[in-house]
Amino acid sequence: MTAVDTSDQAWVFASERMAPSRPDNCWKRHFRPHLEDVDLGWVNLLVMRRTHAILMKTLGVDGKLVVDQLGHTLEVNQNVQT
Repeated sequence: MTAVDTSDQAWVFASERMAPSRPDNCWKRHFRPHLEDVDLGWVNLLVMRRTHAILMKTLGVDGKLVVDQLGHTLEVNQNVQT
């Protein structure tokens, strides 16, 4: 797949009208089918988010990098997500 818009302001998952896709639509069309293929159809975005936070902590990734990726404070990451 080739990106139509490669500018810094482009959406990662844009719709055909170059507008942001609805998160539930993107999840249903792109993520869920792959998860169902490996018997993980029960997984949702929250499970993916927490798994990412826990794996990053386990791997010893710098906390600042993880909070930048997850979009919240270091305190929330250390005390809630992991």
